Amino acid sequence: LSPETGSTFQCKLDLAAFAACTSPATYSNLTVAQHTMQIRAIDAAGNIDGSPANYPWTVQPGGTPVDCGPAQTLSADADAWIDSGSTSTNKGDDSVLKVMSKSGNNVRTLVHFDLQNMPAGCQLDTAKLRMYAGSSSSSQRTLEALRLDGSWTEGGVTWANAPQASGPAVTTISGNGYREWAVVTLVQAMYSTGQENGFLIKDATENQDAE
Repeated sequence: LSPETGSTFQCKLDLAAFAACTSPATYSNLTVAQHTMQIRAIDAAGNIDGSPANYPWTVQPGGTPVDCGPAQTLSADADAWIDSGSTSTNKGDDSVLKVMSKSGNNVRTLVHFDLQNMPAGCQLDTAKLRMYAGSSSSSQRTLEALRLDGSWTEGGVTWANAPQASGPAVTTISGNGYREWAVVTLVQAMYSTGQENGFLIKDATENQDAE
């Protein structure tokens, strides 16, 4: 709903164009497939909402509704940090994780989650990665999260044998307390490829002597 008096609405189903609509909007004869409806508001001055509301759903054979279950909160089942200044040393048993940009001593973190099986007919709409920073430097840095392309173990990974990471990266700003990345595209790729190898966390610009 729009809080502005005089606002109207437009709806868009799947790949169709936006068209005027009212509530409730009804669609019939939909194919057995995944569908997405978008709704945007237009105020009395003609300004169009740039962030339409997004409602995905799936039509099953026979009209059977899909139960995708509640949102899941997962804790990491493996983590480690790796150091370009000590390429063969494993840091998987450390009690903390580290990220640092420093010439000859860049530090990155790896973290893995055991993803849940996706129920048939469901899709991933949102995913957030949250990590707690107990301390940070006074200079604000951009921290990247990328999807890892190969397997690794907490007790075996080093800078020398760590798997490659693939983009695009998602970012957040450094600081104390919880840091959060919107990783839905990365996790969607994990499901679609079957490669659930976790995330690499690194400074967006390394070799800068900036913790």
